[in-house]
Amino acid sequence: LTVLALLSPVAEAQQAQPQRRSVRTIPSETFVQGKRLLMRGEYRDAEKWFEQELRSAVKTVGTRWIDSICYHTMLGETYFHQGRNAEALDQFSRACEIYLAFPQWMLKVNYPPLRADTGSTRRVAPWGQSQRPNVVYGQFPRTMTINLGEFLTEQKLAIEGGVVAPPQMWLVDAKEVVRCTALAIRRRSQILGPLSVHNSLSGRLSAALRRGSAPPNHWSTAWVDVEQGLAEAGVGELAEASRKLSRAVLAGGQFEHPLSSVALIEQGRLALQAGDLASAGNLFQEASYSAYYYDQIGTVDEALALATATHILAGREGVYPPLDPAINWANRKNW
Repeated sequence: LTVLALLSPVAEAQQAQPQRRSVRTIPSETFVQGKRLLMRGEYRDAEKWFEQELRSAVKTVGTRWIDSICYHTMLGETYFHQGRNAEALDQFSRACEIYLAFPQWMLKVNYPPLRADTGSTRRVAPWGQSQRPNVVYGQFPRTMTINLGEFLTEQKLAIEGGVVAPPQMWLVDAKEVVRCTALAIRRRSQILGPLSVHNSLSGRLSAALRRGSAPPNHWSTAWVDVEQGLAEAGVGELAEASRKLSRAVLAGGQFEHPLSSVALIEQGRLALQAGDLASAGNLFQEASYSAYYYDQIGTVDEALALATATHILAGREGVYPPLDPAINWANRKNW
């Protein structure tokens, strides 16, 4: 066997998608087009798209690599929106298994310094804006570099042998890989329901995330806190889940980030579960603003749906106020 495969794009991917640049991105540059199909409700086309992404994914010795977390998750999300829960659960579980094969991948990313996004005043949701004090949106690049060569550990070489190639720097959309990992964890818990606390994969995810997978004392810890909070909720550790999710809302303790909306949604779910409808409604609404700012369309949709359900459960009169402007915006964008 050779471990050279870890360091080079597979020939199949090069032939199937020749339009890609010479520097490969993780996930692929065409991945976003599948997400657009899904958000437009074109489920069959989205399904075919993500299946193609899986066929051209990076393959390592014995497993896929972290780009497949995104492809499996979004294929699962496509099934989930069609009510095909058994197939969705299988895809979400596959994504989580790949994460468990590379739980330390975030340690290999070269992160930029954290700074405020100076364009924050230009992206206010048509249905309102955050009521939390002093919200500062952070600026995050679409891709960061990651060192592939460092994944070749001495143990792997000793066991499998092979040829060592020079380390290569690839581009990774780290926030998207984390978002998809978090979504896979959250959807598994939703589909499994009460069985989630007894599920072995749920337990393994919780244990792996407790060991930490981001540079110590670094702002990226907020992204791991999102994942861990979701995993803890999935195994019934609600107090720890709440603590992690509260901390996860701000990167470096000061900046909103692309996963803040996910942390807010899950906090809202915990509040709803505890019967605190007022807090739940506020958290879902805040999640919709943060998701809008970072173009997380699926999270906007889910946050507003949950906020509407909470509005109804609370017995409030009339239609949930943000719906009208949100629906008008979605129609203009063809979401």
